[in-house]
Amino acid sequence: FRVHKNYICHYSPYFEAAFNGSFIEGETQVLELEDIEPKIFGIFVNWLYVQKITDEEGQLASCSDCINLWILADKILVPSLQNQALMSLEFDRSSGSKKRFASAIFHRVWDNTTEESPLRAYLVEVMV
Repeated sequence: FRVHKNYICHYSPYFEAAFNGSFIEGETQVLELEDIEPKIFGIFVNWLYVQKITDEEGQLASCSDCINLWILADKILVPSLQNQALMSLEFDRSSGSKKRFASAIFHRVWDNTTEESPLRAYLVEVMV
């Protein structure tokens, strides 16, 4: 992905440190996130520019995508995106959708968040 440096660094202290610090990424201006799905990073890039959680075609992200986006935002230190991802999850849930989460998503959340995670707390609350 090609992203304007000022956008990504403005919203993410993680990228700010990587691209403007003494790391190799600061020299090369390239950072590889190997454990992030390209689709999820694409939704993040789109969010950088339009502040909405949609894909390039303007389609709303699925619940699973919002969860994966929250995990990415946690990793790259973008709390405003985490909040928006949770709001999107709640909107989908409260709009009458009776979708169930696949069990794999719970494993992903528990493996990639802390005990104090708002995402964990949300999932526990809505599933109990």
